Amino acid sequence: MKKLSVFIVGCMLSANLFGQASNCIDFVQNGTLLCDDFYLSNFANPVYDGCANSAPNGNPGIYNGVSNDSLNFNGANQQITIVGYGFLSQFDQVGFSVNGSPVFYLNGSFPIPSFYGFSMDLDLSTPNQGNWEYYTITISGQISSIVHESFESGITSLCSDDTAIEEECFNFTSFPEFYCGSFYLLNNPTTPLYDGCVNDDPFSGIYYGVGDIPFNFDGSNQQITMVGYGNLNQFYIMGFSINGGSTFYLDGSFPMTVGGVSVNLDTTTANLGGWEYYTITFSGVISTIIHNSVESGIVNVCAIDAQSAGIDDLQVTETVLFPNPANDVINVESSLQIEKIEIYSANGALLKSFNPMSTTQQISVDDLSTGTYFVNSVSANSISRLRFIKN
Repeated sequence: MKKLSVFIVGCMLSANLFGQASNCIDFVQNGTLLCDDFYLSNFANPVYDGCANSAPNGNPGIYNGVSNDSLNFNGANQQITIVGYGFLSQFDQVGFSVNGSPVFYLNGSFPIPSFYGFSMDLDLSTPNQGNWEYYTITISGQISSIVHESFESGITSLCSDDTAIEEECFNFTSFPEFYCGSFYLLNNPTTPLYDGCVNDDPFSGIYYGVGDIPFNFDGSNQQITMVGYGNLNQFYIMGFSINGGSTFYLDGSFPMTVGGVSVNLDTTTANLGGWEYYTITFSGVISTIIHNSVESGIVNVCAIDAQSAGIDDLQVTETVLFPNPANDVINVESSLQIEKIEIYSANGALLKSFNPMSTTQQISVDDLSTGTYFVNSVSANSISRLRFIKN
């Protein structure tokens, strides 16, 4: 996601009264007690339908006292910049709701990363005028509506600039401890990226202890980058599955291709405290990623579309193993010719190796002890790492 830059824009006069429209509306310049529809240049519907400068004592712009101001937008990905004013001591009662979200009050912690499909930042350095404290708030995302909870406060100007969704990053360490909610990416505002709790004290980001952490994406061809942490000596039980496929683990051989998605692991990420950090990158058509999070966590997720990332369409390789658990034999099947199959013990020892040169292979496992084993299936430039349990 592009870094947000908060700025103050001098806005041109814009109201349908004069048949003019721009990407900015200056409510101060629209005259005392002027009630009208106010439009941005590319909107068929009014941004605001009401009165400007209607408050007593000449309070500037839109001032409704204790009523709410409803602002409408076209739902496109954009950056909205609003200059408002009020009393700093009452900022706990002045806030904004976007696309039907809860109200975020101006005394809160900013910037707010996107977890309802938008992000929000606040600048309190805007010069004050008269007795009022002024601020500039910037809201970025696919925006259809903004409601201003305007307790003894007002709005003087509003600007909208179209923006393209390129890379968007989501930092889960930016939330208070034990925060549970739904978190959204801007390019998939209807389905939560993650729905649950973050900053489970005393660890950073999302930390389950033992359990699966599910992430949802829009199913497009894209590049997903995650920063996670754990203990290096447990990487053999820390893993990921993509699009409902089998789990592969961080002690595997990277780069690899899993279900047509290329995966690479970087363990040079700077460590913090007693944790070993890593960065894992997934490139391909991705709908879901599930992290098997044994004593490990996720602090950051970034998403970028394939075109921006320079990703070509990837050949999908589907590899399955059954039955699982198994008693006597396992079957490995792939959509591509399997060049090599290797079976490893849980501690990484190579136990069996085969060169099927076909799309299927049946393997006897009756000589293996009860426990967990790992299978590497190699097809051309694709490596699928599967796990099975021997009963």
